[in-house]
Amino acid sequence: MSSELHAYRADDELAAALAEHHTQRKKWSATVAAWDGAHPDNRLLFRKGGFTMDQHAIGFTDGRPDEAPPAGLSRASTRVELIPRKRVKAGLEWQNVLDEINDGYPRVEPVFNRFGVPSNMWVGNRIAATTYADAGSHGWLVANAYDLAGDSGGFHKADGDPLRHLTPIRLSEFYRIKEQLDAERSVSS
Repeated sequence: MSSELHAYRADDELAAALAEHHTQRKKWSATVAAWDGAHPDNRLLFRKGGFTMDQHAIGFTDGRPDEAPPAGLSRASTRVELIPRKRVKAGLEWQNVLDEINDGYPRVEPVFNRFGVPSNMWVGNRIAATTYADAGSHGWLVANAYDLAGDSGGFHKADGDPLRHLTPIRLSEFYRIKEQLDAERSVSS
């Protein structure tokens, strides 16, 4: 069982869908940043999906652990985040924030599924999420620790040929592109 990276270049159709998804993700991230800026002691906390690159808001940071938590939030020594107390009105207001953030989250799994690309691969007893990146003039790249055309054990397998919209690229090309983009980013920052 190989866990070497498998990299692909998206065709124009998948690239356009990923670009649109990425635009929606930036808008959503701006909403999260606005919340966090307005609530520095109680910023949103997220958990990545175990099987995709998507994430889910689970609670709020505890910026003042020596004080009582804000009304409607619960603190427990068994966790690092504050969570809404759902049986009180103030807790429901905090829960509404989590629900709005989660409802507005643009999930990538439906985009991948629409193009027959598995959002993850389950090989043996290991699972690897499929990721994507905007590589600028090099197009949109998609990667997974496993071959997306391989057998995923039927777990979250998308319908269709996963390589219909993907062209495999050599790892040397993938890492060359990554190094170039990293260099460009370090110069711009």
